[in-house]
Amino acid sequence: MIFKMFTGGPLHTNCYIVGDEKTRVCCLIDCAHGTFEEISQFIQEECLKLEMAILTHTHLDHIGDLKQVKEAFGPKILVHENDRKNLSLPGSDGIPVFIATDGVEADRLIHEGDRLHVGLLEIGVFETPGHSPGSVSLWIPAEKIIFTGDLIFRRGRGRTDLPGSCEEDLFRSIDKIVGLGDEQVIYSGHGKKTTIGEERSLYA
Repeated sequence: MIFKMFTGGPLHTNCYIVGDEKTRVCCLIDCAHGTFEEISQFIQEECLKLEMAILTHTHLDHIGDLKQVKEAFGPKILVHENDRKNLSLPGSDGIPVFIATDGVEADRLIHEGDRLHVGLLEIGVFETPGHSPGSVSLWIPAEKIIFTGDLIFRRGRGRTDLPGSCEEDLFRSIDKIVGLGDEQVIYSGHGKKTTIGEERSLYA
């Protein structure tokens, strides 16, 4: 599997390129401010075809350079319906636009149980609201990794004091992800990677 993490913006937000080594097809998971140049360079150096940009949610720090990526490489933009409006109109979720962010239109809405194909790589979609109404987590079972956005971090969890967030929903979503098994590696929207096993005690 092709894998690369990029970190950018004032909140040190993580985003990821994931792809299939055989076909060189890849997707982008989230797109932080200030990451476009690195993302562009990696795609070109690795001779990748960027087919999709998948959003775990649409808070400003996760969509910052998405318009530049869309214009440069033309990927389809995938997002959950409940976060769609804020993608096209940043700040409509009630969070102040503290850094300039261009809106982007969604090409496809994703839902619980969807299976997304990136070349020969399959990515499963879980609806995991709580941090935002349309938050999703993206699971690659063949690699035992899951991208949780701002649901679960290393030694922490997503904020629920923001407009549209809900602590009750967040803990239900965490229960869903923890159920996948201790060996699953978590790549989140901020900070270092962890595993479900390492974080389980926080939510038992």
